[in-house]
Amino acid sequence: MQRSLYTAVSGVKVHQTYLDVTGNNIANVNTVGFKRDVVQFADIISQTVRDDAAPVSPPGGVNPAQAGLGARIASIDPCFTQGSLQSTDIPTDMAIVGEGFFVVNNKGNQLYTRAGNFALDKDGSLVMQGNGYLVQGFKFNGTSQETSLSNIVIPVGDVMNGRATTIAAFRCNLYSGSAARVTDPDASQDVARPFMYTNSSDVSASALSVSNQAAIDAFGRDMLASSSSDWKDSFVVYDSAGESRIMNVVLRKALEKPADPLANPPVSAETEWDWYAYYTDDSGIPAPAYGQGAGTLVFGDDGLLKRTYTFDPASGWSVVENDIAAGNNGKPTGLVGANFGAAGAPINLDFLGSDYAAATGLSFSGLIGGVTSYGSPSTTKMRGQDGYPQGVLNNWSVSDRGIITGSYTNGQTRPISQVALARFINPQGLEEVGMTCFEETVDSGSVRIVKPGENGAGTIKGLAIEMSNVDLSEEFVNLIRSQRGLQANTRAVTTSDRMLETLINLKR
Repeated sequence: MQRSLYTAVSGVKVHQTYLDVTGNNIANVNTVGFKRDVVQFADIISQTVRDDAAPVSPPGGVNPAQAGLGARIASIDPCFTQGSLQSTDIPTDMAIVGEGFFVVNNKGNQLYTRAGNFALDKDGSLVMQGNGYLVQGFKFNGTSQETSLSNIVIPVGDVMNGRATTIAAFRCNLYSGSAARVTDPDASQDVARPFMYTNSSDVSASALSVSNQAAIDAFGRDMLASSSSDWKDSFVVYDSAGESRIMNVVLRKALEKPADPLANPPVSAETEWDWYAYYTDDSGIPAPAYGQGAGTLVFGDDGLLKRTYTFDPASGWSVVENDIAAGNNGKPTGLVGANFGAAGAPINLDFLGSDYAAATGLSFSGLIGGVTSYGSPSTTKMRGQDGYPQGVLNNWSVSDRGIITGSYTNGQTRPISQVALARFINPQGLEEVGMTCFEETVDSGSVRIVKPGENGAGTIKGLAIEMSNVDLSEEFVNLIRSQRGLQANTRAVTTSDRMLETLINLKR
């Protein structure tokens, strides 16, 4: 009789715990990153009233007779199903989509959480709201990335020094129907040109100039005075201090070479375009002291660049020939001096597009990415240049790979850090330590620190947070189950009490 009392009491206790867990789940229905707990019951032990017996002939076997002695809590496990995402438009907020935990540091103790409602402290460190735990990640130093964990710091107000322009790329078309300035290539030149060509391997300065600064001066004066350019563009470049300068590039069609199919080997048609580059001061007046450049572009009959020639101011104004078909050979397609108060390296005018793509990390699809000479009208679109002025960090964003990229007022971006994620073989073995954080245990297995999107880890959603995965409808059902279970067990207690009372009254 007393056994039934203790059995019913154990049922009361486990259902009270069931109610406690359910109440905690409901209390945290709006807690960021909270994971609901799931209670599982198990019986305690069973007392054998009668042992089993093996079958003998003629009677058969006898099954054991056992009476259970109550229930206990088998486990209370967190359920790590994905919670719903909520957009916040707060730049420091992040949510994990998939597996993994954010890694945070509390005075040297490494903890793990799904709550991504972060903020910045006075030092720019990314911290958890409400407790100040420091969020961990992999810091970028320039283009390299550290492999060890460190605090994520977003240096708001950080100053990026200006960068001098080293390369400017063009993506435009030069109208192939433009009139050629040189009508008879075998006669004396009627316009100033930087070079004269008899064939692809014999190049020299033109009759009106020599390979030095005077050649560029004479050529430039003729180009500007005669206003004979077929294409012109002006764009901003930057010196080593980040100050802007205006560079101008003019081109004109100089010569058409007809095809010679009877030659051995046959010669295809070519067109030559001369170019001149110069700087202007704040008043728009040419400033030769800053530096100049000149050269020639040779197009094949397919409208694509075939060869280029340019003066190299860094090597005594020698002529640089670049055979595009030979694979560029690392030679520039155009060079312009750069002397803005202090001697600087020449600026490479990349008429092909490949050098600029390599310098800036952009994709390069082939010759079509540079300057062409088709029958369509000329376009005046420069592709870009790699210089920029001084800038200040004023904004940042987070990619799905957890890379925090800073945006500067000069239009440049720079990776700052990458959020680290933690994975466990048995996340249910983690110990809850409050503040929506977990701690590693022997049952969870050793932590594996990974980058978002790698080794099975989830990705990061910026400007959002992960809400609690508590399902209120399910929790209300659990309330009913715990209530009914508690009522039934208390009824067993009262029934046992009445039976004991009846037994005691037998002596009266």
